[in-house]
Amino acid sequence: MHSILSKSLFPLALGATLLLGGCVTKDDLAKVQASADRAQSTADRAQSSADQANSAAQRAQQTADKAQSGADQANAAAQKADSDAKAVSDKLDEMNAKRGKRVRGERG
Repeated sequence: MHSILSKSLFPLALGATLLLGGCVTKDDLAKVQASADRAQSTADRAQSSADQANSAAQRAQQTADKAQSGADQANAAAQKADSDAKAVSDKLDEMNAKRGKRVRGERG
């Protein structure tokens, strides 16, 4: 962006120098104006490209946020499933322990 501004300001500075020097022709002014117009056009295109890149970055961030949300939900579901499986396993262990006492003739 600094380079674009430098290119934009150089023709204007050159034009001002020529004006102050008193040796400016209409052709000189036309060249300076054309150069300034080209510099402005380049700056406009650069700004447009930057705006498009910013928009693309925002869309990418939204996609990443959605993916993170989905991953968080999947992780929560996996943790719940793990907790539920442990509870079932503990219950089975408890039931097997009681059954083992009955098989050996113990009451529980």
